[in-house]
Formats: sequence, C-alpha cells, structure tokens
Amino acid sequence: YKISSANGLKRQACDDLYNLHVASLRWRAAPLEECLEGLRKALAQAEDLKYTAATVRSHVGVALALLGGDAKGQSQAGSRARKPDVGAARAQLSKALELTSSTDAQRAEVLSVLSFSHLLEAGASSA
Repeated sequence: YKISSANGLKRQACDDLYNLHVASLRWRAAPLEECLEGLRKALAQAEDLKYTAATVRSHVGVALALLGGDAKGQSQAGSRARKPDVGAARAQLSKALELTSSTDAQRAEVLSVLSFSHLLEAGASSA
C-alpha cells in the first residue's frame, strides 16, 4: 500500500507540473522558453515513472511549445519572436504516436497537433 501510495503521489506531482506549464503556454502567462523547459521536465518525470498517458500529454505539450505558441498559433508573453521548430515538434509527436493505440483518445490530440504543424509549415512556405 505504501509503495502504491507513493507512486500515486509521484504521478500527481507529474500531472501538476504538466498542468502548470501547459496552462501557462495556452494562456500565454509565462515566457515560451520557461513553458518549454517545464514541459520537458514533466516529460522526463513521466518517462521515469513509465506513466504513458502523461508521457503522451507531455510530448504534445513540448511539440506545441516548439511550434512557438498555443494551439491558436499565438506567441507567448515576454518571449522573443521565435520561428516554429516544425521538425523537432514532429519528432515529439512521432514519439507520442508510438505510445497510443488506434482507438486511443489521446491519438486524436496528437494527430490534431500534427495537422497544426502542417498548417504552420504550409503558411510559412507561402509567405
């Protein structure tokens, strides 16, 4: 029971770290680099815990940060203009896809951010 309880607390701490930084990313409440660093820490924790759902979520969060903003494509408060790193974002999304099944609800989220990356790339090439 004690081990199970301790593991549950570690998972909750991992979820809290992710939630804090993804909310900051989505609401542009912190500089983009700070969000990216926090999401990478959440990803590392999730991988250490072998917590698959959090690992997938964190890969998606890191991908959004690498794309330069929230899902609406808006840049973060206090951050310098940053060109989206589509290649690095897609690498994160590829890792996330490997962890999901074809019927997994998280797969839809991963695929939607992947589609977003294609739209960003197409917009950049047409500009």
